[in-house]
Amino acid sequence: MKLITRIAYTVVAVSLIIGLFFLLSDNEATGKGQIDVLVYDQSETVVIEESHLFYEGDTLFKVLQRHYDLTCADSQYNPDTDCETSFSRGRILLGIDGVQTDWNHTFLYLEKDGSMANYGVDNIELEDNSDYAFYVKNVND
Repeated sequence: MKLITRIAYTVVAVSLIIGLFFLLSDNEATGKGQIDVLVYDQSETVVIEESHLFYEGDTLFKVLQRHYDLTCADSQYNPDTDCETSFSRGRILLGIDGVQTDWNHTFLYLEKDGSMANYGVDNIELEDNSDYAFYVKNVND
């Protein structure tokens, strides 16, 4: 009975490790295509509306980093233009080309094709001809 219990615990542990690996890994594009990036300021005025190509191995973050000046949160949620800090679900984007948030009062809200994104810039799936829109939202809204 002890052997079966150990095997069961081992299988569960290995399954959790594999699941976490896939959950925490970047969702890189498997092909190439084109996306539209839209960025709105707090008054919902379009500040950026551009199309960009993506390639195999890209993430939304990599595409944004190639074309824009980004600001991310560091480990204390302070602005960091190097964007080297990655949390358990990826980077936290605070700003794109002058459209800035402070995380305490405002944040960037991401939509893909008009629907709320389930993942952030490191993990959302890149799909050809999709729209990725960023809105500045108030924390209390």
